[in-house]
Amino acid sequence: MNSLHANPDFILWTGDSVPHVDDSTYDEDDVVITLRNITEMLLSVFPNTKIFPSFGNHDPYPSNEMPFDDVQYYTSILNVSQWSKLLPSDAHDTFIQGGYFSYSLSSQLKIVSLNTALYYSMNNLTIASNNYDPSGQLMWLTSELEKAKLINQKVYIAAHVPPGVFELNPETNWFHDDFNDAYMDIVENYADVILAHFYGHEHFDSLRIGESPEKSSPMFLSPSVTPFKTTLPTDHSNPSIRLFEYDRNSGEVLDYYQYYLNLSAANQGAGDKWELEYQFTTAYGVHDLNTFSVRDAVHKIINEDENKKYLNRYLQYNLISNYADDCDDHCLHAHKCAILNLRRVALKRCLSSNHRWHFSTTPRPHHHPHHPPPHVPIYVTVIIVVLSAGLLILAVAVMCLCFRPGQYMHMRRGYSKIPDYGAATSNNAET
Repeated sequence: MNSLHANPDFILWTGDSVPHVDDSTYDEDDVVITLRNITEMLLSVFPNTKIFPSFGNHDPYPSNEMPFDDVQYYTSILNVSQWSKLLPSDAHDTFIQGGYFSYSLSSQLKIVSLNTALYYSMNNLTIASNNYDPSGQLMWLTSELEKAKLINQKVYIAAHVPPGVFELNPETNWFHDDFNDAYMDIVENYADVILAHFYGHEHFDSLRIGESPEKSSPMFLSPSVTPFKTTLPTDHSNPSIRLFEYDRNSGEVLDYYQYYLNLSAANQGAGDKWELEYQFTTAYGVHDLNTFSVRDAVHKIINEDENKKYLNRYLQYNLISNYADDCDDHCLHAHKCAILNLRRVALKRCLSSNHRWHFSTTPRPHHHPHHPPPHVPIYVTVIIVVLSAGLLILAVAVMCLCFRPGQYMHMRRGYSKIPDYGAATSNNAET
C-alpha cells in the first residue's frame, strides 16, 4: 500500500491487537508488552503520522473484561506500552480514567476515541457493577460533542465495538442493552455534529444508518486484516484493509477503497497480491459518504431491484469476496434489520415482521456538500483494521503493507470475534 498511498494524515488504530486465544495462554504482562511492540512498530514505520489508538475487547486481561476503575491498567498502557507517545499530553487524564480521549485535528474537525469495550455484552465487570456510566465516559462524550457543537466543529468517532447487533447472527448484541440505548441517545442527539463513526470488531464488512437522517450519522464497520473463520454457515473472510478519503477542510467523508488479499489465489501460488475489491461510491452509485449518500446506498441494498444487484454486491463484500451465495430469506432479512436498527426493541420488531421493505430516502438539504476548491490537493486517510497480535508480523513481514501516511496500515491480530480500524487523513482523505 505504500506504493499506492504514501502520506496519510493520521491513523485510527481501533484495537483488538492481542491474540484471540484462551486466557490461560498469557497474562496481563503479555498484553502490555504486545501493545508496546505494536506501538513501536507503528512509530518506526509512521514516524511523522498521527496515530490515534482505541481499545478492543481483547486488549484487557482477562479478555472482554475491560476495567472501568483500574487506573494502574491504563497507566501501564500509557507508560509501558508507550501510548504516551501517541496521545497528546492533555489527553492523559481522561485516558487514565477509562481509556478514552479526544484530539482536535483542526478548528473544523475533532477525533473522539472511545473505549466501547466498557459496554461490550461479554464484559461482566461493568454489568455486575450496576454502574450506568463506567469511567464517566458517556458524560464526557456528551461534553465533548456539546463543546464541538458550540464552535461549529465536526467529529469523527473511532472505537472498536459498535452499537447494534451482528448481522450474521442478530441474536448477538454487541453492547449491553442499557449501555446501547444510552449511547444511541447521545449520538442521535448530536447527529448534526458527528460526521461518521469508524468501528471494527466484526471481522466482516458492513455499515449502519438510522432510519431518520436527522438522528443518524453513517457508521462504517470495516473488515479485519487477518482472515477469520466462524462457526456460522460461512467459510472464511479474506484479509482486508480500507482506505478512506475525506475533505480536510470540512471533514466530510468522500469515499473509501476496500482492498483485500485473495487467500485461495495466494495459496495456489499467486502470492501476497493485494487488490482493490471495490470503491464505495462506484459500487453503490453515490457521490460521497455523507449521511444522505449512505442512506441512498442502503436504499438500493434494502429495496432490491429485479436482479438484486446492490444487495448481492453487499453480501459479496460482507465476506470480503468469499460469499457462497447461501444467504436465504431469513438471512437477508437479518442483514437489513441490522443495518437500520441499532436499538434492541426496534430490531426485535423488525426481525419479527414479515413486511416488504420500503425504506425510503429523504430529500437532501438544498445546500451542496462542501468540497475543496480546485487548487486544494486531495489527501488520503488510512483506516487500519487491527486484530490480534499474532498475525501482525505476518501482515507486515509477508504482505509488506506500508504504514506510511496515505497508505494502509495493518496490525496483527489473533482469533477474536471482533476487528478494528485505523485511519489517516489528508485534504480529501480516505479512512
